[in-house]
Amino acid sequence: MSLVDPPTEAIPSRAELRRLLDVLLPGDNDLNGFVYDYFPSVLQRFQPGLSRNAKLDLLLTYAEVADLHRLLRERGLHQRKRRASEIPDFGSERARHAELFGRDDLLSTLLAACQQDGWVVVSGAAGVGKTAALRAVTATLNPHRYQVIYHAETDFGRLDLYRCLAQSLGLAPSYRRALLWREIKAHIHHLADGKQLLPVWILDEAQNLPPDFFRDFPAFLNFAFDSRDLMSVWLVGHPVLAQTLQRAPYAALAGRIQARVHLTPVFERERFARLIEHGLKSAGNSSTLLTDSGMEILRQASKGLPRNAARILRTAMRLALPRGLNHLPDELLQLAIEELR
Repeated sequence: MSLVDPPTEAIPSRAELRRLLDVLLPGDNDLNGFVYDYFPSVLQRFQPGLSRNAKLDLLLTYAEVADLHRLLRERGLHQRKRRASEIPDFGSERARHAELFGRDDLLSTLLAACQQDGWVVVSGAAGVGKTAALRAVTATLNPHRYQVIYHAETDFGRLDLYRCLAQSLGLAPSYRRALLWREIKAHIHHLADGKQLLPVWILDEAQNLPPDFFRDFPAFLNFAFDSRDLMSVWLVGHPVLAQTLQRAPYAALAGRIQARVHLTPVFERERFARLIEHGLKSAGNSSTLLTDSGMEILRQASKGLPRNAARILRTAMRLALPRGLNHLPDELLQLAIEELR
């Protein structure tokens, strides 16, 4: 190592990483949300009813150790800063769930569609809360009844999509489509008939799916499932997704859709204020951080999008730390907004 190279920080042992995980992610929701956000490939290995220890073993086995260590260090630093300043962490798992506050109708629709073993289309602009909706709904599903399979990487060929599905179901995927389809469908029949387990396949960023996937997926289902739906499929994406599915070539697929949910920004003043206040409370805040005028500044700047509001608040909180503030003055919000432009 040269004299100008910074010293390399030693990667902790597996036991030390496990201790950090227990300290920084004490609850199951914290652990699931962390893996959901940063290690989706590990999440796909989580099976219904898996214990916390088993989930930790999978995370420590399949996650990149350096990445895991870095993320845990960053999380620990955020928690220490929060305790020092008494300003809540609006980026916490609980706060992100709060993006759905006041959207009980949305949750009810998604849950009802899942129970009908049908197809669901969830559309909305970036930052409107689609991922929060998925996390909140799937967290309520009985793992002995549903097997959630989440895929966010959808911008590749249709055969790769089926291979990803097979891997998530615990199969060794074939490269021959006919054989791959037979293996997947036989396994799904086994889950339905032997374990009464329904796979819920969530395809995020579904607007990137190849057109031939939309065309042949109904045939994939009809080939062996007859009139029964032995899996629930959720297509989640930007508004262009809903427009795509209205085209004539995809009529067979559109006919299977049980529910269409379109998420819109939360721009009404009172509803937006309740959303933010609930999110801050969920993040651990017990005092008033924003003035009424500050709330209006946040509403206008965020355009009613929960993700935008969270980014502005996190930036404002970071700016507040060196100033020793435990609230967010209007001028500090303006500084945060300018920094993010």
